[in-house]
Amino acid sequence: MQTRRARRMEAGEAAPAGAGGRSAGGWGKWVRLNVGGTVFLTTRQTLCREQKSFLSRLCQGEELQSDRDETGAYLIDRDPTYFGPILNFLRHGKLVLDKDMAEEGVLEEAEFYNIGPLIRIIKDRMEEKDYTVTQVPPKHVYRVLQCQEEELTQMVSTMSDGWRFEQLVNIGSSYNYGSEDQAEFLCVVSKELYSSPHGLSSESSRKTKSTEEQLEEQQQQEEEVEEVEVEQVQVEADTQEKGSRLHPLRPEAELAVRASPRPLARPQSCHP
Repeated sequence: MQTRRARRMEAGEAAPAGAGGRSAGGWGKWVRLNVGGTVFLTTRQTLCREQKSFLSRLCQGEELQSDRDETGAYLIDRDPTYFGPILNFLRHGKLVLDKDMAEEGVLEEAEFYNIGPLIRIIKDRMEEKDYTVTQVPPKHVYRVLQCQEEELTQMVSTMSDGWRFEQLVNIGSSYNYGSEDQAEFLCVVSKELYSSPHGLSSESSRKTKSTEEQLEEQQQQEEEVEEVEVEQVQVEADTQEKGSRLHPLRPEAELAVRASPRPLARPQSCHP
């Protein structure tokens, strides 16, 4: 009388998968990994996703003589805490970490297993955090623009990106055309410059411009800051006295000034 095992073999059925997922006559689909005492079960396809990784070489054949436990699982002497994110990255290509898990630990494991894409992702995230921590409060650069009343709307609407309107100061009338006085104004605008490990940069363009563009912008902004340090302008206007004559700035002149420690006066009416 034939045994059940003999009948099954005569029928051409495959023998059950052996230790570590290896079946008779070839390699099975499933692989068991014993990482630091914790057993992980995954597919050979997942482990072979990164061809140059240690895990891929482990599944390619017998070129890596790795020890196995009593169940046939591959023995890997690493921390199982960080192996979960490693395995999940190989499954779906995304880095998912618990809030209490240190990125440095996952990076160490990714380097051990030689998973290049994961190493780059973790380093980018760590650099982004370092940038946020080392970033100092922005510096303000102020400019004072002189214009006439009829030019205000056009000047404000055509300001360059990054510049913001701050204050309008009425300095009285400097020119007479016929019977009407043309009021003169000083328009104060400002711009924020951010200090970073790569120098001064504008917040709006930091993430969207290439490295070469950022370097060019950095050079221009540093020159602008030097110009600011050369000259400071303080303006005091008294519109109550008709007889007082202020020394007018040249029309359409543009001067770069630093923020005065004393706040500027509130905007005054166009007419006394």
